[in-house]
Parts: sequence; C-alpha cells; structure tokens
Amino acid sequence: MQFSTFTFFTFLTTITAFPVDTSKRSESYNVKSCSAFYDSQYAAFSCHASGTVPSKYSCCYEAKNGVVLHTQFWDYDTNENSDASTKFTIHGLWNDKCDGSYEQYCNDDLEVKAANLDNLIGNTFDDQDLLNTMKTYWLNNGGTSESLWEHEYNKHGTCFSTLQPSCYASNYQNYETAYDFYRKVVEVWESRPTYDWLSSAGITPSSDDTYSLSDIQDALSQKHGAQVYVGCSDSDAVNQIYYYYNIEGNVLTGKYKSIDTLTDSNCPDTVRYLPKN
Repeated sequence: MQFSTFTFFTFLTTITAFPVDTSKRSESYNVKSCSAFYDSQYAAFSCHASGTVPSKYSCCYEAKNGVVLHTQFWDYDTNENSDASTKFTIHGLWNDKCDGSYEQYCNDDLEVKAANLDNLIGNTFDDQDLLNTMKTYWLNNGGTSESLWEHEYNKHGTCFSTLQPSCYASNYQNYETAYDFYRKVVEVWESRPTYDWLSSAGITPSSDDTYSLSDIQDALSQKHGAQVYVGCSDSDAVNQIYYYYNIEGNVLTGKYKSIDTLTDSNCPDTVRYLPKN
C-alpha cells in the first residue's frame, strides 16, 4: 500500500547527507560501475540533474523515479515473535517520481512468487542470514510474510530503473534483481533504528501516556537529517514511519541523501505510541 496524496515541496540541497550504513551487510553487488558517471558533468543526486542524463548512464541515475522511501511498520501482533517487540519492522523500499506521483508493477518478466521466495533466498542465493532477518523483521499483518515480500518487490522493486538485469556487470542470475532488492531493503532498515532513536529521546511505547506528534517528528528528523513522515491508525496511534531520500548512483551501490517528507502526516497533534501485543 502507498499514500497517493502528496504536497508540493522544495528539495533541500544544502543538508548534510546521512548515508545508509551498509557495514552490517558487506556483500558486494554485481552491478556495473558508476565511476564514469561520478566523473562526468551529469553527476547529481536523483531529481537534481541540470539536464537530460545520457542513456549510457541509465544504470547510475534514477531518472524516472528519483525519490526513494523506506517505510516501516508499528502495527502488528507480536505474540509469536518477541524478537520484533521492540523494533519498527520492515514495510518496503518505494520509488516515486520527483513530483510525488509513482508507477507500480513495472516489469512482469521480473516478478516473483511468494511460494518460491524461501527457496530463492535461502538456497538459490544461499543467504540464510538474510532470510532469517526477513522472517523475523519483515512481517505481514494480513497474510504471510512471503506474500508481503512478493508484493513489495513486484509493485515497487521492478520500477527502479537502475535495478534491471541490463545494469549487472556479468553473469546475471535469474531473479538476482529481486534478491538484491531484498538485501538493500534490509540494509536501509538496519540504518534507521526507529525504536532506538525514539527511546533515546525519552519516547517509549505506553498504554497510558500520549506524545506530541512534533516531538516524535523532531526526534526522528534529527537522526535522519530531514523531516520524516509519521503515520497513524484510525485510533490516532503511531503505526508507520517513512524516510525519504534522493540517490546519487545506482540504487544498490549509490549514496542516499535524506530529504524532507513529501506528504503531510495524517496524525493529530497528540498521538499514542502503544506497546505491541
């Protein structure tokens, strides 16, 4: 799911880039080098190129969908998963156009099936560590976790112009784009420990206390380096967080720069931040 109502905005061009920390997952990605792009006159963060970027750099510049959102959940039952009781879990990594609109389900040929994902990640790509992390922290509140993984990649992952088989350096393996999408989502999620950031500001889940929406936004924005979207349920309880970025280079290997949220919060001025069940 994704909100479709966006406000007009101005990009921050002077803010400090708060990079996505990839140190926890050090595997390399088998994509073409972007060194020539970085050395060219066209080098820029997505949505900031001064002119049309030549097609030879198409694997190093997100020309169509230059706004990237990392989305996290705080709205599911943890009775059978205590490891996630103090984590905002993974929703996805979305790509929007620079005006806030978006495409979806962009390449049928790259789509995956939920029933095959355990085998694809754990056996075909031999990454049990990634699979275990996804099973623990990428959870679905309305079906199987695998069905959410399928949905997120098929709807959003297939739309990244720099995450296509043609952008791989050599020996592209079938469904490698999907596997790398999942790796990247986990990397970005690991770099944005929302629960810990709120806790460090004295904001912790409570059945009784309420919090100022602005205090939550400020605590997260200070860490992220730009304004963050906070979403609420119908009961005015925090249930989602969106972190926005522009990218310089390939979505897998490039630099992520924090930018302000492109949409207004649906929360009231005072919100609840409830413990998980």
